[in-house]
Amino acid sequence: MNNPVQNDALIDDYVARDGTALRFRHWPSATDADHTPVLFLHSLFFDGLMFEAVVPHLNAGRDCYAPDHRGQGANLAGGSTPTIDQLAEDVAVFIEQRIGRPVHLFGSSMGGYVALALALRHPMLIRSMTLACCSAEEEPDKARFQALEAQLRQTGGIGQQMRLASLMFGSRFLEQGDSTVLAHWKQHFGALSPDIAAAVRGVYTRPRVEAELPRLNMPLLLISGSLDRAKSPADMELIAERVSGSRHLEFAEAGHTPAIESPRACGRALRDFIDEVEAMASRHRVAPSQSGAEDVTESIDDIHQTDGTGWCDDALPFDDLDLESRQDFMIDDGQVLLCGSRSPSSGNLAFPQRTVCQQTGARDMTPITFGPRGTLYSFATVHVSSSRKVPYTIGYVDFDNGLRVLAEVRAPDPQALACDIPVELDADKACWYVVPTNIGAAR
Repeated sequence: MNNPVQNDALIDDYVARDGTALRFRHWPSATDADHTPVLFLHSLFFDGLMFEAVVPHLNAGRDCYAPDHRGQGANLAGGSTPTIDQLAEDVAVFIEQRIGRPVHLFGSSMGGYVALALALRHPMLIRSMTLACCSAEEEPDKARFQALEAQLRQTGGIGQQMRLASLMFGSRFLEQGDSTVLAHWKQHFGALSPDIAAAVRGVYTRPRVEAELPRLNMPLLLISGSLDRAKSPADMELIAERVSGSRHLEFAEAGHTPAIESPRACGRALRDFIDEVEAMASRHRVAPSQSGAEDVTESIDDIHQTDGTGWCDDALPFDDLDLESRQDFMIDDGQVLLCGSRSPSSGNLAFPQRTVCQQTGARDMTPITFGPRGTLYSFATVHVSSSRKVPYTIGYVDFDNGLRVLAEVRAPDPQALACDIPVELDADKACWYVVPTNIGAAR
């Protein structure tokens, strides 16, 4: 067994948005193949080293990364509290700075909560996602975590080795697992500083995200352990029920940390899942032929050829501001959301909804909603028009997941508008628009 004590990874730092230097591990590709990288997010009380024994079971031509969360591992919390949302933003910065392309994301326990937050805010950064031993619900036993937080805040991990090991590992690993690996992590738990208490608070105060699960449209694998004392396989099954097309695997001999307790099974499950995701994408990809012309693979031979566009009817241009003739928004629990599409194989976003990915030609665009909040990128007020009452204001709005749309901006005083201010979607009977959230808005 390749155990985590070996530490074969390269170690480096990246800089978060608040200027804090945060450590990460990098297991470089062993070949020149250009495979999508894997990004691992570790559990509470651990660091990125917990994935050392999983990496050898993946494709040798794949770069793997594991950043340490702020306030854990070798990292200080810096100027920001290590909430789940903050950790997700740190990961987004890491992907943008150090990887520069979407990743296959694996989140274990606390890392799973961070992965969920990242997927809901920055889906374009994720090629596929695997979650292990986490939940979409609020923490049901906050009193237990509060007591643990208080104890750790006083003494750190001193005297807490067995308590944490019993929480993070199943009975089989504690009794029959690799003794060297178990000893390493018990020593690690005992050396935790009192600063770990802030990370504990971040876990048990995390928000409930069950209602947002249907928004996830990237390929999703769920892993649980039958011997898990901290979370139940039923927690993962609930996520599977809410996310269409997801898959749930339960490891009979693992507890709360399958990446350490069952690294071979965990690594092979992840490898097979990623291979399947990439094989599906390749079947939907337009590839150049040897003659230099573009060929379409068999799985998308039914894409219509219209007006030289090469894709289908919905690739034709549309009128950005012809809002009244399209039903491209919805109201959910009082919030206005735009109805668009996303290609799971490429991550490409489209609004309004389309059938075919304009980047790859894949006929795999699936419904997704955008909003309700965004940022006003730029704007202009129109004073002359032959088709509508003037003046009116239009602007480009950026949403958190990377979509940029042209929208009507309604404000009582356009002179008070400015670039980069927050805006929110709103609607009347026929159409949607945005209003600034920091000044009074016309209704």
